[in-house]
Amino acid sequence: MKTKTEFVDITPHRSIMLKLGQSGYSISEALAELIDNSIDASIPDKKLSIDISVSSNKIVISDNGSGMPKDVASKVLKLGFSTKEKEAKLGKFGLGLKTSCLSLGKSFVIKTSPLNSGEEFTVSFDEDEWINSGDWSRHPMSISEGIPKNVSYSRITINNIIVKFDNKELEKLADEFGLRFGPFIESDSVEILINKKFCKPALPKLTSHGKKDFEIKLSTGWVLKGWFGFKLAGSVKEYYGFNTFRRGRLITTYDKIGLSKDPKAKQIVGEIYMDHVPVSHNKRNWIIQSEEYKIVSNELTKFLRDYDVRQKKIVSGFPAHPGRVEGIARVLFLGARTNAKDLERIKPGDILVTSMTRPQYLLQIRRAGAIVTDMGGMLCHAAIVSREFNIPCIVGTQNGMQKIKDGQKIIVDANEGVVYEAE
Repeated sequence: MKTKTEFVDITPHRSIMLKLGQSGYSISEALAELIDNSIDASIPDKKLSIDISVSSNKIVISDNGSGMPKDVASKVLKLGFSTKEKEAKLGKFGLGLKTSCLSLGKSFVIKTSPLNSGEEFTVSFDEDEWINSGDWSRHPMSISEGIPKNVSYSRITINNIIVKFDNKELEKLADEFGLRFGPFIESDSVEILINKKFCKPALPKLTSHGKKDFEIKLSTGWVLKGWFGFKLAGSVKEYYGFNTFRRGRLITTYDKIGLSKDPKAKQIVGEIYMDHVPVSHNKRNWIIQSEEYKIVSNELTKFLRDYDVRQKKIVSGFPAHPGRVEGIARVLFLGARTNAKDLERIKPGDILVTSMTRPQYLLQIRRAGAIVTDMGGMLCHAAIVSREFNIPCIVGTQNGMQKIKDGQKIIVDANEGVVYEAE
């Protein structure tokens, strides 16, 4: 049998660019990806300002970061290209910018000017033009001169947007970004505006145990200082870990240094001050290969493992609506004999523990910080109203009214369907 080798053309079809927009990104995920890029381009010792403007037909994201040099701007549309592959930056796979823009609109324009260049580089992409006449090897980039050399920026304009915004959606975005980028905003290194309104930092709430300060003497003689606590609100699971600092400067956010894969670790938040650990040249990442970093990570893991006090589980059931709250349990049977005096015991934020909820008690149910029921499944009344009122809820515990004491302080983890003792 005779065999020969032929070489075939595997250049991607032009439609692959359009398919990036079908990645399933939510609006907040797409915009957060672009904010990540801006933060990666921040200039040391200069406050980064990120301005997001949203209208009915376009979205504009601009920043006063370092901008892109010509060799980077010329490859910004290249699939898989990234300047961040060798560094642990917020974005590094070379797909985020394209994917984010195309999940929000059908065309976009990138304008950027790097510091001390005096030039502005413009790269555009339009779905219709690309599918008709796009060329992988000859995509146009315009270069404008006359930009002040002390100015740097990047601005992305997304046109023909395919998503809808209203005031409620904009408020949700501000809350989401306040949590996701809260440490940067809190440290005054970054400001984020949405339609001229500042996003306020929203740091995770802690359980009643509060902050626990610590000092760990390392084998090298250095002392590692910081604090940690267990977060109360756990519906957004990725927002846990440490905000790390070096000589007062925020280096990383929600860093998982020292944390194990134990689900318990996903409740830990805190701050660590690592003045002796080396950082990258742009002061936005730790040198994780350094001996100093490895020692800190190992010692912190040991400390948290030894310190850890397991919460005592009381009951478990089905998580009907996510969230994690702490409050006072009000064990109350809601039935025909329930009177007004019984209902008055439910104060705003209390945890309602009952056999099942009933429609005539909606006013009292709305006061509750969480709902725990003995009976029911994912389509029972408690599950439905909890989703409608956005109240964390666990159903079907079978014996919650028996095991939870009235007036007891408890933690309801409706992400996992477990009720714990809070003290």
